[in-house]
Amino acid sequence: MTKHLGKLATAAFALAAAVGVADAHELACTKLVNGQSMVTIDKYPATLQYTFTVRNTHPTDASDVLGVLDAMLGSGWSFDPKPPFQLPVGGSATSSATITINRYEDCQRLAYHEPYIDGGSTHTALMNTLHVKWDLGAAQCSAMVMCKLPLPPPPPDPPPPWSPTRDAGFWKTHEPALGQCLAGGPVELGAMKVATLPEALGLLWGSPSRFLNGVARTGADKARFLLSRQALVGACNERLFGAAPAPAGLRADVQAALLGSDEARQRSLAAKLGTFNSSREAVALPSGFVAGTATPAHARSIAVDHTTPSDQGSK
Repeated sequence: MTKHLGKLATAAFALAAAVGVADAHELACTKLVNGQSMVTIDKYPATLQYTFTVRNTHPTDASDVLGVLDAMLGSGWSFDPKPPFQLPVGGSATSSATITINRYEDCQRLAYHEPYIDGGSTHTALMNTLHVKWDLGAAQCSAMVMCKLPLPPPPPDPPPPWSPTRDAGFWKTHEPALGQCLAGGPVELGAMKVATLPEALGLLWGSPSRFLNGVARTGADKARFLLSRQALVGACNERLFGAAPAPAGLRADVQAALLGSDEARQRSLAAKLGTFNSSREAVALPSGFVAGTATPAHARSIAVDHTTPSDQGSK
């Protein structure tokens, strides 16, 4: 009997020893996304860099890693090194995976690979879990990605307040304002430059039909004169008020036309520029700008039309 009990004790000891060896296989894991346990994204596409670390936590024995699974990554992903593999005492192994969330809906779709879903109207909590298996147990670790609906684009900057314009009637009677315009340097009008107050007033007060000496202008000279007048007015509107001629490119077209001989083109551009120069007369002049008192009689008295006949066109 005693001998039989001794055999039983020996078998029990062996079983206990065997169980103890099995229990020695102990593992833990850590999962991070972009180096953190939780990240929030609200701009898409977003790149998520996952890192997975499996550690042997037993103080004295090696542990066998029998499986590493991540439901969200699916069967196309495998831990590297591929299980099964053994970790020595104090050993660990790290693997990684990169996914791109192209849009908010992709995050919602991926979230349904795991039971941990928090799908609100404005966010989705994507908390997938890594499962690490050994012979008698398993370890789990998770990382969370909080996906938010993309932020709406910021509203466009409000358009700047319209800069004022004034037509030829304003500039021909307000000598101080016209003088401030010319203080910025001569105004180039094709082959002609207007540099002084009398020259500028000469364009504004001069007769489109006749030169200063009474000689009649040809149709081409008249068209060029009218376009030069509007170009001078446009230059002053831009210099002092920041009102760039519209549409874009009109200024360059005007300069090219003044150098050419296309009478119809000159008349068309004079009309367009004239419309622009009078388009914002209801807009107040800039604060601090001093236009001066209108002095039409004096302005006319010092005006000198220095344009000269050309050999283009006919009367």
